[in-house]
Order: sequence, then C-alpha cells, then structure tokens
Amino acid sequence: MVYQKSQVIPFEVIPPAADAADPNAAAEAAESEFIEVRALNEDGEPVAVQLQKLPFQKEPDYRLPNIIECRVINIVDGVPVLKQHIPTIIYKFYSEAYRKGQSIECTVTYVPLDRVHDKFKVVDDKGLNFNVSDRNAFLHKGQKVTCKFQSLSQQGCILKFDNESLNLPFYSPKIIGGLVELPPRLHGYIQKVWRKSPEFEYLRKDLQTHNPLWFINMMRETLRTFPWGFTPEQITRHCISLDELMKALRKGALHFLEGSSFLNGLSSETRRSMQGQITELVESLKPFEKLLSHFKNKDQDEFVSQIFDKLEKSGYLYHPDQAFGVLMMIFRLYPNKVSEYLSSIFQSIFTREIQNWEREPFRTAFVEQFEMYLRQAATSIDGLPMAETRAQKERLLTAITAIALKILLSKQGADLNRTYSTYYRYISLLNPNHLDELLNQSLQTLLGCKPLTEPVYSQLRNPMYVVATAAAIPTGLPLDRIRNNHRYQSGSAELTITPDGLALTHLGTSRDSEQALPAALMPWLHPSIYANGVHNIQARKLNRMSEHNTFWTDVEHTLFDREVTQLAVDRANVRSRAEIGDNVLVEINDMELEFDQNGRDTGNPRFFCDIVDDGFEAGGGYMDCRDIVGYSVRYLSDRCYRRRDGKPMQFVAKVIGIEEDGAYHFSLADAVTDYVRDTFDTQTEYHAVITNSVIGGQARSYSGLTKNGFGLYISPKPELDIRNSDIVAVGLYSLSEGNIQGYITRKLDKNADGFTTADAFRNILLALSVKTEEEDEEEIEDIYDELMPEDIHELIEIVRYRALSEKNLLNAYDYLRFARLLALLIDNAELASSLGTHASLLLLHDFYASNKRIDASELRKLADDSARMPMLSNLYKRLEMVSWMDNDSHNNELYQVIGDEDATELERTIARMVLSYNMMQQASDNPSEIAKTLKTEIGNALDVVSDTRLGKYYGSESKFIEFKTSLVYPAVSPGQKMHADPEQQQQHILSRIAGFLNAEGGSLFLGVNNQGYASGLADDFEYYASHPLQAGNHMHRINDADKLQVYIDNLLSDNFGPAALSRISVSIDNDELNVEKGRVVVRFDIQKSLEPIYFNGKLWVRQSGQSTRFYTGSAEEEFLRDRRQQLAELERQARSMEEEEAEKQAVAAQAKEVQAVDTTPEPVAAVPTGIATSRWRPNVINYWDEGYAEPFGYLYFDRSGGMEFSKENLYKDGECDLTLIIPDEMQNGSLILGYENSEPLRVPLQEIYEKGSNQTIKYSPLRPLRFAAVAGEQEGLLSILADNSSNLAYHMENVADLQQGHINSDPVSAITSSVNHVYAWDVIAEGCKSDFSSVLRSNLKKNAAGYALKTNESKADCPQKVADLIAKCHS
Repeated sequence: MVYQKSQVIPFEVIPPAADAADPNAAAEAAESEFIEVRALNEDGEPVAVQLQKLPFQKEPDYRLPNIIECRVINIVDGVPVLKQHIPTIIYKFYSEAYRKGQSIECTVTYVPLDRVHDKFKVVDDKGLNFNVSDRNAFLHKGQKVTCKFQSLSQQGCILKFDNESLNLPFYSPKIIGGLVELPPRLHGYIQKVWRKSPEFEYLRKDLQTHNPLWFINMMRETLRTFPWGFTPEQITRHCISLDELMKALRKGALHFLEGSSFLNGLSSETRRSMQGQITELVESLKPFEKLLSHFKNKDQDEFVSQIFDKLEKSGYLYHPDQAFGVLMMIFRLYPNKVSEYLSSIFQSIFTREIQNWEREPFRTAFVEQFEMYLRQAATSIDGLPMAETRAQKERLLTAITAIALKILLSKQGADLNRTYSTYYRYISLLNPNHLDELLNQSLQTLLGCKPLTEPVYSQLRNPMYVVATAAAIPTGLPLDRIRNNHRYQSGSAELTITPDGLALTHLGTSRDSEQALPAALMPWLHPSIYANGVHNIQARKLNRMSEHNTFWTDVEHTLFDREVTQLAVDRANVRSRAEIGDNVLVEINDMELEFDQNGRDTGNPRFFCDIVDDGFEAGGGYMDCRDIVGYSVRYLSDRCYRRRDGKPMQFVAKVIGIEEDGAYHFSLADAVTDYVRDTFDTQTEYHAVITNSVIGGQARSYSGLTKNGFGLYISPKPELDIRNSDIVAVGLYSLSEGNIQGYITRKLDKNADGFTTADAFRNILLALSVKTEEEDEEEIEDIYDELMPEDIHELIEIVRYRALSEKNLLNAYDYLRFARLLALLIDNAELASSLGTHASLLLLHDFYASNKRIDASELRKLADDSARMPMLSNLYKRLEMVSWMDNDSHNNELYQVIGDEDATELERTIARMVLSYNMMQQASDNPSEIAKTLKTEIGNALDVVSDTRLGKYYGSESKFIEFKTSLVYPAVSPGQKMHADPEQQQQHILSRIAGFLNAEGGSLFLGVNNQGYASGLADDFEYYASHPLQAGNHMHRINDADKLQVYIDNLLSDNFGPAALSRISVSIDNDELNVEKGRVVVRFDIQKSLEPIYFNGKLWVRQSGQSTRFYTGSAEEEFLRDRRQQLAELERQARSMEEEEAEKQAVAAQAKEVQAVDTTPEPVAAVPTGIATSRWRPNVINYWDEGYAEPFGYLYFDRSGGMEFSKENLYKDGECDLTLIIPDEMQNGSLILGYENSEPLRVPLQEIYEKGSNQTIKYSPLRPLRFAAVAGEQEGLLSILADNSSNLAYHMENVADLQQGHINSDPVSAITSSVNHVYAWDVIAEGCKSDFSSVLRSNLKKNAAGYALKTNESKADCPQKVADLIAKCHS
C-alpha cells in the first residue's frame, strides 16, 4: 500500500485482545492511552499503528467503532504515522445540531488578551477543542457558554458564541462624552485618533454597526496599545491631557458597571462575568495613572532603581501587579533602559530561588524584559564572526543568560522553538570545538525537537558552565531528530523541511525532476534545489568559486527573477473576452434550485458564477449540477459552495456555451474526470452510499456514491443484504471511459459512518476549488507545520554561522549563497544584501588564493555595504590590509593596527606580516623566498575564523564570580613589580571564600586573569619549586596540579569548620583548551551557608558587583538577625516535614497490621527514599557472600550527599545509603545517576577515577539521589514514568545517548505535561535491548512518555507488572 501524506483514509480498528481468564483485561483496554488500527506497510503486510485516544474515548462506556478516519501525517520506514481526523469526528457528533440550528454547551479554557487578533479556546463535554473569534465576548476562564456552528463539514468548522451582548442598549459617543465630562480639546483629539489610527479600525466598525460594547472595546484597545506611538517627550508634554483621558475612561466604565441598567438584560452568569471583567479594566488604569505621576515628577529612573533594590533585598513588592505594570511601561518607552538595568535584573533574580520568580507578575514581566534586551542585542551579536574580544564575549554571555532565564521563566507549553535555537546558536560562538553539535541542536529545536540539554538555574551565575555543558549529548546529523514536516511558501518559491531533507523548490517545477544542487555541495545540511533550467556545475569545475558564483546566480534568477515576474504581470494586464473552450477562473455567487411541476426538487440546481480571472474580461454565467457531476443532488443550501469562512469557492471552469445575452455556460465535467483519474487507487478503501440496490434486466451491479463525491458501479456481495442508503466499504478495480467499477468489502454502521449526497457533492467541490491567499478555514490538522518569516530568519543565521566556521572557503561561499536565497524567500532585502556582500568578500579572498594579491578597486566597491555590519567590517578590514601589500604609503596605518589594544590578535598578526612584507620589498627589488613565504602565511591567516590563543574564557567577575591569578603573588597596581607573599595572598583568597559563604554562594577561579581568560599558575609552580609550603601540620612540596589541590584542601581545613567545609568544593578544570596550553585552573564552588562563617574573627560578606567587605556594628547585628530568622524558618519546615512523614509511617504501619499475610514474593515497587540500584545486576560486596567476584573497585554513597571511590573494600556498607561495586569488565563504563523526578545522568567512570581514591566527591544537592548503577556503553536504560493519573509508561534509551555530565552536575527535571513523576529506572543488558527497540525514546512523539504498561500505581497488580518488565531487562 502506498500512502500519500495528507490523505484522509478510513482504517480498521483492531479490537483489544479478549482474555477470558483475566477479568481485568477489558478494564485495562479501556484505560489504555491508545487505540490500534490496522494499516499496511510498503510491502502490503498488515501492521498495527497506534492512535492517541481523545478524551471521550477514555470514558468507561465508550465503544470502539469498527472504522476510524485518520489523516496520514508522515510515512516512516514504509509505515504511516496517523492522527485521528478530528473534523470527521466533530461532524458525526454535531451534524444534526448544525442542521437544526441547535446550540452546544462548552467551557472556556483560554481568554485572549488581544481579542482582535487572537481567539478564545473552548472545550465541549467530549473533550474536543475549538477556537472561537469574538471580540465582543466578555467571558472568563472556566465559564460555561453556549455556541452554534456557523459552518460544519467533514473538513472543518467555524463555531460562534451565542452572544447576548448584542441585545444591550447602544450609547453613542456623544452621550458617553457628556457622561464622562470630556474636555472639548480632548474630545476632538480622540476623534482624530479614532479616525486615522489603524489600531482603532474595529472601533470604527463598532460605531457603524451600533455595537453596544464599543466603549469597553475601545478602552481595552487603548490600554493594550500603549504608548500609542508617543515618545517620552510627548507624554511629558501631554501629561495633563492624558491624565484627563484616564479619568474619563474610569468614569465611563463605572457608568456601565454601577451607574446604569446597562447589564440588566443579561443572564446572571453572563452579567457576573462582564461585571468582573469591567472591574478588571478599571483596576488596570492604576498603573497608567501612576506612570503619569512619575512623568510629572520626572523620577522614572529613581522608581526603576527602587524596584530592583527592593527585589534584591526581599524578593517581593507591595502590589506587584501595579509596580511591575508601571516598570514595564517605562521600559517600553525607554527600551534601552533594559540594557542599562540588566545587571540589576540578573542580581535581583539570582538572590532568590527560581520558584520565587515563577509567580505572576514577575514571570511575565521578566520574560518581556529579556525579550526587549534580546531584540536590541540581536543585531550586534548576529553580526559577530566569532566572539574574539573580551567585550564581545561578555555581550554574548549576557545574552545567553537572558535567553536561559527566559526559557526557565516561560510558562509550560510556551513556544520556545526560536528561543532555544538562538540559545544554542549563540553558545556555538563561545564553544567552537563543538560547533556542529550546537548548530544541529539549534536547527532541531527550531523545528520543534526537544532540547537535548537545558539551562540549569544554579549554573547561570557563571554562564560559562552552561556553555561547557550545552553540547554534552551527540546530536547525530542535522535532520536526524526531525519528525514533522515544515513549510514556508512565498511568491514562486517554497521551502520544505522534512525528515527526508531540506528542499527549496520553484513552484513551477515538479519534484520528479532532477534536483539542481551537486551532491558534493554543503555536506553539513546538503539541501536540494528544484528549479527547471538551472545548469549544474560540471564535475571538473567543482573546485572553481567562479563556477559556483555562476550556478548560484542562475538559481537565484530562476527562483526569484523579478523581470520574469514583471513580464507576467504586464501580460496579465492585457485581458481578452472568454471564448468557448477557454478555461477561466470563476466564483460561484448564488444558487437556484430547480423544481418540477409538482413542486419537487429535481436535484439539478443552477449555480450562478462570475469570471474573476485576471487574464479575461469580467463576465457572468451559470453552470448546472449536471455540468459538474452525473448524479442528482436535492435540498442543497448555499453552504455547499462556500468555504468554511463563509466566502464563495473559486474554480477553474471550462466555457461550453455563450447565450445570446452574453451569459456564459460553464462546466466542471473535465475537472471532475481529471480528479477521479488522479484519486483512483485500487489499494485504498472508500466509503460509499448505495443509491440503487435493484439488480435486474441489464443491471449487474449496484449504483453508489463515494464520500469523495464520485459515482461508481459496485459488484454485489451475495451474503450481504444491501438496500438503498446503506453505507458500505468498497475497493476499486477498474476505471474505463470514466466509469468506475468497485466491490463491497463489508457493510458499515449507517449511524456511525453515514453521510448524505449533499456531503459528497460538497466534498468534490472542495477538492476542485482553488485555494486563495486569504482563505482561513479552521482545518483542524495539516501535514505541514507552517514556518513563519521569523523562523526562516533564524534558519538563515544558523546557516550563516555554519559558513563562518568552515575552514573550506568554497563550502563557506555555498552556505552564504544558500542563506541569501532564504533571505530573498522572506523578502528581506537588507539581509540578502549583507549575505551577498559577505559572499563577494569571499570571492576576493579566493582571488588572493590564486593571484597572491587583492584587487583593491573591487574591494572598495564593497566598502559601504561592509561598514553596516561588524562581521563584514572585520573581514573587509583584513582584506584591506592585505591589499596594502606593495604599497608602503599605508605602513603607518599598519603600525597603528599593531599597537591598537582594541584590535584582535588576528588583525594584529596580519598587519605585522603585511608590514614585514612591505619593508622587505623596500629593501630589495627581487622578491626573496621569505617574501613568498609571507604571502603564503598571509593567505593562511585570512583563513583563520577566530583566535583562541588567549585560552579558555570564563566570563566576567560579578557578585557570584571572582578571578584570582595566583595563590602566591598579591595583586599590584599597573607598573608595579609583583612580589611573592603566599601568606597574604592566601588570607585574601580565604576571605573571599568566606564572603561567598555568607552571601548567596558563587565560584572563585584561581589561575584566571581579570579579563576572564585562563592564565594558569606557572609563576606559582616556579615559586613552589624552591619553596615548600606548610598548611597546619602538613609540609607540601607542590610540583603538579594534584598536589596543589591537596594543599588547598588542607588550607581550607585549617581555616574553616565543618559547616563551611561541607559547602566548598575544589576541583581542577581539565578543559581540553587548558590541557592543550598547559594551564592549571583551580575552581572553588561555594554554596550559601545559613550559619554565619567567620574568618580571622571577621564576618566577610560578598557585595553587589565584585567587592567583598566585613561587617561590624549594626550591619553585623542585622545580618545575624536575618540569618537566625532564616534558620528558624528552615527548622520549622524540617519539623513540619518530619511530622508529616511520621504521620504517614503511622498510617502505613496501621494498614500493615490489618492486611492479610501474602505468601507471594514481594513484587517491585518504586523506592520512595534512599538510593536504589539495578534490581538484577549482581552487587555482591563482601568476599564471604555467595556470588562474590573480585571487582575493579567500590563506590560509597554516604548520607550527607557525598560519594567516595576506593580500589579496596572499606567495609562501610552499614554507614552508607548505597555501596556499589564496579565489575572488572565495566571499569571503562559509566555511572548512571537518577535524581528524584529528573532525567538520568551519565558520568564516565574515568572522571571519578581522576578525582583519586578515598576522596569524598559531592554530588548535586538540588534533588535527592534515588538511583545509581554502573552500565556499559552498549547497554540501555529503562525508565518507568507515571502520568497525572498514576498510569505507568516506559521507554528505553541507549546508555551512550544519555545526557553526559559531571558527578556534581545538577539534574534536569523530567516532569512534563505527560510525566508527573519517575517511578523507577533499571539497566537493560546489551543482549536484551532488541526486546525494547519499539520503545526507544528517540522514536517517540515529542511529548509522549513512552509505551503504556497497562497498569496504575493504585492497582494491586502494578508492582508485579513492573517486576515482570524488569525481568525482561536481563533474561
């Protein structure tokens, strides 16, 4: 069977297997989340395909139908991916109500803020969701409403509210103006705004139609569209008038609310809802009034500063809605202030847990602030070639932090695809070693794939942690994880992105034609281009950039040639009169039924049409039903030729006659013949209604009509009793001279699967109709996710970043030219121009490679365009310096670049080489070998994308980050000589650590300079070589990083007590760039201590910014009082939790006493506390126990959040939450950590060994650790998850695909809309993975938890079913 995407096909339902021995089987089937239908694979073999149940299908009394209509969404490995066709289901439920004009009851689930452009969402009692457009509806979430279908078919529907508000009295603007005492000057100004402003177009319509709610709609629109195009200066100038406007709005709303009988005519529920919403509107005036007050007093900056100062101190605001309302209006008026206050915003957020800011109004306001900042920052960041200077890197880290916080604070379910895409793309600039993985993630998340790594709040204080971990998980090829189809169409071109690949197509080109792009081009993305007439690059010329230039120019002209388009428009303007035989575009505008002499409908209605074809003169005519189909259709309404939005359909019809009065006679008969021929398929099952069941005389078959709208002859099935109007499933076997022959496969339920002749006729009209640009039908499902221009813009940036990273100049050029095509597709001329300029600069670069010179005259042509973008300006500057070869008049400028601190190292290198070349040429007339070598080296330097000589970048210092260059040498002022004083420097560093402990925690990096780059500790080690150090009773000779770490550990132990030491973690940062450059960096991670920590008798506290000071007097007393309060609250919470736990245990013990003794083996249950390990993998610890085998080593998980590795058995089993052996054959495997309700984390065992034996390593305190096991790279991990109803599901992940982290990495939450909590994990042996291949997580749908285990945590059989499942992991 060959399925086509977007087909709507009936599929046979596979009944749940009945098990007479199991009385629970039927109940389990009813509780399943899925329905299975029978489909065919590409070889014609039957396969079962799962459909997600709809809410009403989960009801206990729901009976599965025999057939379910499904839409083919995709085809994977020859098997269709299906979704239930919702329009068909809605039609079956509500066609009778629609026909009778009856209302249905729904519940409001979403109320739009902008009712002009957004829609209400409602759900019926069956769980079916609808969108409803109504700007006059005053409804609240959860309200019961009645609705009617404006249109309904088996393709879609339009639902409308039964709107009571239209029965309210109408008050004219003149009457309202008098009631609110509006000053005449303000009245005139408002009327002027109403007449001209596009935002108030709907208000003008309201007034024309005497809409009673015009004032309320106007008030809402006025507040929504602030600041109405005003500048801050204009608001200051018009403060008094605006204040009068606010008072007028308040008076008007209160008149409707309490000063009149306006709302009395409504039902009680509608009246209460409208009263509540008008009250909210009145309350929402307060922030506007306060804003105007601040403008009068000119104290906006003071207000903003006070807001963030209060947030940092308390994490709260009095009347936060009003305060943040005023704050956001100030930011909208002064968007640049967001950048100015961004450090205050970050500092306010990081002083509290993320949960504090997930409440409203904080969440929405912070998200909007970050969006404002990111819009401003995008231009400068997108223009970077790579982050080369410290300022560029700081700007990037700030943007990455803002994006991460936006992600963390956004509401669950928010569309964050573009946000995540930008997040990974920006990180790629700071992590060029993993650029492919990061750009893959950027592309995949843009197209809706789940992020493989997510930002962790605790890491954002130093965003370089996020940069380092973002590429931890391999992504495969760019499109490997794409599951849905995506599309963007504009003009004559279309972009599609599917699991099969990315393609750019001219709409006049068949996909069967050969794609134009050579196979060798753009290996990372490898897109396809379909455009007729494009000449391919000959294989022998593939290495010539000039040939690539010709090819891309040819593609560009074919896809977007404006001259061709203009000629087509000019020709279109020359119109002629339609003649017989012409095919013209017509629109049906009316219909007239035909009646016989007895007044009965003959079934041959006449449709009146107008020509709407640009190629022909206007004209009118008609076509009869028999000019379309060969069967009669009675009792039609005008709905049959109208689209779902009520507008008439358009068709390409043939002129078959012209009447004397000039009226045209049209026909669709040829179009129907073509449609039948194109849709005829012997492998598809069709639904048909029997129109004539009489067989006699010459008739050898029934007559029938398919749901698709075409007639056919049907061979009888003797064993079936077939009558007129019966519904049957048919297969087709012959199409000859327009006659279709079919056969009955089975009889269908007339009630469940029935349709009318009118339905079939409308279906064929819909199939033949021409889709117009303005058509906006409520088609509930589609096989393509439509991309927005903003999505394509992000895709362009991804492709451009890939071009920047290319070492192969030709590949970079191709990526830029392809990105330019995408820019032209979205009609972004400015972006297309900058990409074209970039490509032209690369052509000059290529010219140098062949000619060892730059054509200065060609370069100067690009000067103005290059100056508009920092990246192009940098590239231009480098090429310009190279063009100065053999021109010593520019030597002084080269000297300036060499001495310029703001120039990049790469620019200084090129300047030095060009200057050296010019000086050698001055000294000699004959080019030397050295000069030739310099030319080559200059070419090599041009190939460099970015400079990494400065070492790893750690960001910038803040309240949470501090850098120190030495443990031996105190800092000195510029120009002073350093002198060794380890005692002084160590005391200084220890005071900084104490400051972090007493504040909000943070990180201190030893071996990092003030610019944020790893400088290493070479001077320290040189000092240590001749100066052994003493810490307490220990003498240390330090000659490597490990010995330095031991010394630091002792130094901390000698100066801090247990409370402080438990919150300090010390490690060596063995980043590959540090190792490559031989630079040692020591990292101190410090957690906040609620117990005050004194060092040398002083209370040190980290301050805002980068300072640390000690508190005395009243400041010390206030600090201690605050900490006592925090400790008391923590103890109160702990007592409360202990009491709750004790109560639970008492209840459990009481229940256990009354339970009967069960002799069956105890099945597996989720472990609520402690740390579990694999239930089947041997973990025999002691040599005297049965099954003992000598392990490679032991892991001890103590009860205070630490883990210790030992080669020897320390016999600490009774002192630990878990003792785990490392089998000898798995010494190179991984440790799998499962934190409570989190994604599993994979830590390579090699990392643990590198920490050393018998060293306590802290693992993450963010969530309790619930599972730990050793696993091999070829094994799998089973995850069992529970949804909100405690139903269990499971899936498998390859161990190698799990998120890789460090032993102290914070876990990522696994909780989603379909996952309430994690029930259990276990390891799957390599040989058993094939049994779980169907539930591999990467193959699941985006939000699916896994395959249903068909049990519930509350069921008695649950533990046993889990035990049986785990048994499959190893047997």
